[in-house]
Amino acid sequence: TVCGVLWLQGSRLATRSAEQVNHLVPESLDDRLRQSIALADALRSELELETRSLLARLTADVARAGGIGTVASAVADWESTNQFNQGKSRISLPTLVVGGVNLPAQSDPAVPVPFVDDVLHRPGATATIFQRMNESGDMLRVASSVRNAQGRRAIGTYIPTAMPDGKPNPVLATVLKGERFVGRAFVVNQWYVAAYQPFRDAAGKVAG
Repeated sequence: TVCGVLWLQGSRLATRSAEQVNHLVPESLDDRLRQSIALADALRSELELETRSLLARLTADVARAGGIGTVASAVADWESTNQFNQGKSRISLPTLVVGGVNLPAQSDPAVPVPFVDDVLHRPGATATIFQRMNESGDMLRVASSVRNAQGRRAIGTYIPTAMPDGKPNPVLATVLKGERFVGRAFVVNQWYVAAYQPFRDAAGKVAG
């Protein structure tokens, strides 16, 4: 009988302990999840702040150099590649210039490219100058420190105004309104915390 009582008491204690553990484990997991989310939010905020700062510096450098424009008499031929579905097409665009100097169509990362390489002092940071391809607003990388899968500069790739599911691309939906986009964006082959600042042509149209 004594053994039976002890067993019953032990059983009840074990049940009660199991209930407490079952209650504590979800609470512990919830705490860890909340801490992870808070850490991720803090990191995202820090990256967005630094990205804004790098973009402001690049924008200021371009402005001091004389701004971005095109030379209608000089045409550049491109094989453009949609960064999402890898679809290719041929396109000819006026040559893009910064401060009156033609931007080189340079894919070799060992050869310096002005402006876009100025952010490389920050590990993991990249920069791109885009040129508007058409009336819909697709944007072509004409100068970039972003690398493709082969380790080359990802010039010739472009951001389409429509995502693969047909929905508007959130980056270009913002930029084409003349506004700055800051947030998460897919860049060539991976996700970045990114900032995009539109520039306008002489007529006031968003040109890149």
